[in-house]
Amino acid sequence: LVTLDAGTAYLQAIHNSDSAGDVDVYIGDDVAASAFTFQTATPFLNVPIPVDVEVTATGMMDDVTGGAYLDLALTASARTVAVAAGDLPFGTTGTSFQLFTQEVTSSVASGVELKVFHGSTDAGPVDVQTGGMSADIADNLMFGMFADVVPLTDMLTMVDVEVVVDPDDVANVVQFSDIDLSGFAGTAVTVCASGLVGGSPDFGLLAVSDADTNDDGLAEVVLIAPNPAVVAN
Repeated sequence: LVTLDAGTAYLQAIHNSDSAGDVDVYIGDDVAASAFTFQTATPFLNVPIPVDVEVTATGMMDDVTGGAYLDLALTASARTVAVAAGDLPFGTTGTSFQLFTQEVTSSVASGVELKVFHGSTDAGPVDVQTGGMSADIADNLMFGMFADVVPLTDMLTMVDVEVVVDPDDVANVVQFSDIDLSGFAGTAVTVCASGLVGGSPDFGLLAVSDADTNDDGLAEVVLIAPNPAVVAN
């Protein structure tokens, strides 16, 4: 369980912009996370309130813009996931580089708390289903949108994802079948549509845990490839 201080907010930053290069997170004047790369994430960082939080994208920097700077307002005692997504100038799709945020619960006793985010700038709508649920977890999710947070029980952690490749041809889809999230039991996991369906880096799903960190002090992430690669009807 996580004890929350009234004067502290908690922030996890996920780098999901393929054109942004390295990203830094500043809390006040201090660098909380330096030069973390595409498809990596910070663990939850303690943020004293009130203080300014700034996310800086150093990639594709030039003498005019000096990079991209995004300010973020946080709520005391809340745990917030912030996903950096979209293109910097001269990116491939013209979708602007932004921070997309969602608050999450303070603890997960069992099962998995699932958050789904559409962060692929050239992909069409995303649908997500899991066994035992009559309705989709996410239905027609568009770029920049989070689905509602969904608690999955220990027995229902297999998830199917379908992504439309071309919004004008809804039969042309990328499929992810029987994704096993049981390894994330007892945590909140953010699954992001990531990469490009029509270019490089390759399209996939990025699963980010709220709990574990690796030797670099970043959050543990799992990159999930499609299966089959593309189904065109």
